[in-house]
Amino acid sequence: LVNGTNGDGITMSSTVDVFIQVAGAVVAEGPFGYGVELRGESRLQLTNTSSVFSENYGVVVSSGLNGALQTVDIDGSVLAEVMGINALTNANNLKIDISGSVVGGDYGVLVQGERSVITVQAGGSVVGGSNQFGTDGSLGSAAVSYLASLADHELVNFGTIRGEENPDNGNAARAIEDVILATGSPDKDSTVRVTNYGAVIGDSVLGGGTDSFVNFGFVDGTINLGEGDNLF
Repeated sequence: LVNGTNGDGITMSSTVDVFIQVAGAVVAEGPFGYGVELRGESRLQLTNTSSVFSENYGVVVSSGLNGALQTVDIDGSVLAEVMGINALTNANNLKIDISGSVVGGDYGVLVQGERSVITVQAGGSVVGGSNQFGTDGSLGSAAVSYLASLADHELVNFGTIRGEENPDNGNAARAIEDVILATGSPDKDSTVRVTNYGAVIGDSVLGGGTDSFVNFGFVDGTINLGEGDNLF
């Protein structure tokens, strides 16, 4: 057990390729702590015996130096009151593989960098939005959210992506969104390609870039590809 009281559970900062494997429990107590924070050229694996709990962010990824690939493999569980995984604006070459569970009160996975590939494996799940604080689901919560303009992202789902319902007001969070943070309106420039073989529960809003949503699975919600040269 790693317990970060009023701080981070684990923080790794490196200019060389570093592999971190977590097989036990990590707890970050307090409103400002991160369960695990990766800075620089780092790889993280949470094994199927691991768990991360945070009152703030479960896993934070930042500072991908010179476009270095950063990888996050979640075979265990991440439970965070705000964001399950928060990839900051300088995490610009990111690969996330989820065969366990990631749950965030606001966002399950929030990506703010320029390039990412997220794969939710069969049996894996990403859930977000039980804190949903937008009045109509337009801003403030989603299972998977992209906030970076001029970005290129790929999301492949074999498991479950679900936008939660706020138990206090009944508002439902989006399953997938590509929006401008300040307004919650669709992003007109970034590209998001979604391929679904599993279940997507909740609305999907992909903005105005050259987006695609290819579905071989189950979708419970509306799909808005917005403006642009899109594929459905």
